[in-house]
Amino acid sequence: MEKELMRLYEAVKKAADAAATSTDNQVEENRCLDAFKLLRKFPVNLEILRYTQVGKHLRVLTKHPRKKIQAFAKNLVDIWKGIVLKEISENKKQKVYQKISKAEKKQVSEILKRASPRPTAPLEQKTMIKIGDVTRDKIREILQEALSRVSGEADEAIKDQVNACDPIRVSVSVESIVFQKWGSFDKGDRSIKIKYRSLMFNLKDPKNKDFRRRVLLGEFKLDQIVNMRTEDMASDERKKEIEEIRMRALLKCKDGQELKGTTDQFVCGKCRKRECTYYQMQTRSADEPMTTYVTCVSCNHHWKFC
Repeated sequence: MEKELMRLYEAVKKAADAAATSTDNQVEENRCLDAFKLLRKFPVNLEILRYTQVGKHLRVLTKHPRKKIQAFAKNLVDIWKGIVLKEISENKKQKVYQKISKAEKKQVSEILKRASPRPTAPLEQKTMIKIGDVTRDKIREILQEALSRVSGEADEAIKDQVNACDPIRVSVSVESIVFQKWGSFDKGDRSIKIKYRSLMFNLKDPKNKDFRRRVLLGEFKLDQIVNMRTEDMASDERKKEIEEIRMRALLKCKDGQELKGTTDQFVCGKCRKRECTYYQMQTRSADEPMTTYVTCVSCNHHWKFC
């Protein structure tokens, strides 16, 4: 549109210049007025007039020696000026309306907050829901005990949200899903027992308030909980410690030996967990097995074997 507008203006300007210098002024003047009529019919708005600055160029023709050309130029300038002023006025009104609208929305929101009652929690379960399996019932009680601490640890800003959650119901839900996915604690192999112990340890850990709170508030889906690694459940402080252990193990790599990834093939003799890093190095004669150095990322216990 901008190019078309400027093309029409250039036609007007060319004819106006010719009318000012040609010996046949009337013919050129008529040609200029016809070009003016086409220019006047072209739809313009504030944006296109600002972009092309055609209005400023047109003002030159308001001082043209031919009176009719002067009159057409002044008339078109006034028309465009009216379009600009009207659009500016409408934009200001729109901005004022938007400001008023936002203020009103905020006011209504505040009124609703004061008027609306706080959401009520579901009827709290007073006693643990037991199923008659000694081990499963014990796990539920351990989870309930851990999650019940959250109300005393939570900030005032989320007190209402925490109090609306029922530790018993959440404990039952968590135990049910882990039993469904992992199977029985008693009948499971060592890896299953480790998973159970890791979950209960991290929920009870005094330093792991965030994990406890997020489980109670439902910030983790149940499917997420059963698929979490020990490291995923750890507090931010513990995650930093694990990373430091890994870095120290990395620094112990000598003679170009590559640090292997975290593995579960070794059992820590101290904490009984299966999350370790290791590297191997030839410390004896070439025909002897390499020495394996292992570091537990959970408790920082070190050992080696050949």
